Amino acid sequence: MKRSLVLFLVFVFVTSPVFGEIEGFPYRLEPRREALLIASGLGFTITGFALDQFYETTTAAEYAEDTGFDKDEVFYLDRLLMRPYSEIGQNTAHALFFVTLLTPFPTIVHQDFGTMFTIGMMYGQTLMLSYGVKETVLHAFPRYRPQSYYDDTPSDLLTKQGSRKSFPSGHAAHTFAAATFATTVFSRMHPESPYRYALATGSYGLAGTVAALRVYSGRHFLTDVLAGAAWGSFVGWFVPRLHLVEREERSVGLAPLITAEGAGLMLQIRR
Repeated sequence: MKRSLVLFLVFVFVTSPVFGEIEGFPYRLEPRREALLIASGLGFTITGFALDQFYETTTAAEYAEDTGFDKDEVFYLDRLLMRPYSEIGQNTAHALFFVTLLTPFPTIVHQDFGTMFTIGMMYGQTLMLSYGVKETVLHAFPRYRPQSYYDDTPSDLLTKQGSRKSFPSGHAAHTFAAATFATTVFSRMHPESPYRYALATGSYGLAGTVAALRVYSGRHFLTDVLAGAAWGSFVGWFVPRLHLVEREERSVGLAPLITAEGAGLMLQIRR
């Protein structure tokens, strides 16, 4: 699935000729920027995969055998809400996760191909950055999952490398990225629509439920999902922001200036 998503996004970027401004549409694609964003997402993703292959960590089972887990060592706020593993919570979170990823769909309803492609490109970049950075950070801050502190956790969950990938929560990051992206883009496209409130309530409600279920199922601590939600919310806002036509038209920049009197810099302000 991970490889399929990456290959699909690269294929769409390479094969589509849709670039430039679409009349009345607040976002615009620019080839160099899109290449940079996709390369960044792929770079972080590849880094995460490489660390998975070459940097092996001690699994929860190995740590329990050598040292043992002590709940008193867990951060106070996390300790208050930590839970044993719940298969029902795990499966429900997975199901709602994929539903939440579809929340940007209303932004492409009744739109032409160019608009749909632009939104799809931005959303793909959002998910790539959310996923790639999360995969890299997991190795920078290795942390055992809450389920590791309980004796009734299935042994197969304790013997995998993923048993030490608690921080940050990928489910929280990606669902909040989707919710923020959907709310941001739809509100920008339809600033007077009353449905923007319903979309925001529904998308963030789903994202929050997924995050809560990850804590309930013993897969993450509270601070894991808070960090994931913060990162996802940022990237879900940041990527559309980069593509705003209004932002580009009002940009400020410096340009080299060469005259008979000499060389210098020229301040450019576009409004």
